[in-house]
Amino acid sequence: MTALRRLWVPLLAGLLVTGVLGAGGGGALAVEPRTVVANVIVPPSAFQPRTTTEDFYIGSQQLWMVSGSGTFVAPVSFPVAEVRIRKITLYAYDNGTGQVGLELHRTSPATGAFAFQGGLSTTDAADDPAVGTTTDFAPRLVNTAVHGLVLELWLSDPSVRVYGVKVTYSYDA
Repeated sequence: MTALRRLWVPLLAGLLVTGVLGAGGGGALAVEPRTVVANVIVPPSAFQPRTTTEDFYIGSQQLWMVSGSGTFVAPVSFPVAEVRIRKITLYAYDNGTGQVGLELHRTSPATGAFAFQGGLSTTDAADDPAVGTTTDFAPRLVNTAVHGLVLELWLSDPSVRVYGVKVTYSYDA
């Protein structure tokens, strides 16, 4: 019985270790993907005029019309290829009389498509800055290998100011 024990115990121990650790002495454990939530800040200086011939001011701290109204656009980029848009926050001032509108568009250069994903606007927000948010987007998924993301900003008159936009997104790590 001792000779048999001396033979079987190391053999069973070896099989147990190999089964637990896997072949080659080390095994890979399955890792569950985790969702990371992050933000991208789009400053006023990122916006470029789209449909205005009026005078405007774009600085590092604010964007405003000197006269008339105007539309501005800014690209949004992410550090990973695939993201889900969760929320957009607009920091603006509309003096309680003007209006600032913001829309998110997804572009597909390969097809020439341009799709509205969501938007928001200020309404008589006399707070300075007023903070507006939206979480209503469709579709939420943006794959930067095939899509671009653009913010379009509309300023109604010289009484409004834009301080920036925060895009909250998530991705699987």
